[in-house]
Amino acid sequence: MKDKIGKSRHLLILLFPACALFLLGMSGMGTEDVTRRIPTPDMNYRVTVVDQADVRTQVTMFSINGYTVLLGRQGKGTLAVPFSQLKQADFRLKDQDLEVVLRLKDDHVVTLVAERKTDCFGKTKYGNYKIQLGDVRTLIIEGLVEPQPAAK
Repeated sequence: MKDKIGKSRHLLILLFPACALFLLGMSGMGTEDVTRRIPTPDMNYRVTVVDQADVRTQVTMFSINGYTVLLGRQGKGTLAVPFSQLKQADFRLKDQDLEVVLRLKDDHVVTLVAERKTDCFGKTKYGNYKIQLGDVRTLIIEGLVEPQPAAK
């Protein structure tokens, strides 16, 4: 019996590091996809993203998790505001929450709480772009991108 326990313990000691290395190697798998493709939203919005380091990046095909709405909690409910209604969204960390102040096209101001780990995507002139909402300071919705006429 002692022999079986000793062999099992040795096997565990050998397998644990191998499993840990395998799982650590998988951790970067989600970031590789952004180099090849991003979600295609239903509408093509041009947006300027200002991150927490005050770097401005202009993107087209902007989406939040592939959608053209900003989703967050308002009180006990959930509010989904379409980009077509937005002028600007300002983000700030408040305790553990990500507070978002939305400036709407009709000049109303709406405040909600969004998920910090939510992914945003877009295309720049030089490649695909991805950022989490928690790393964003401001989104400026510049409007829809008009389709380019087909080349003859």
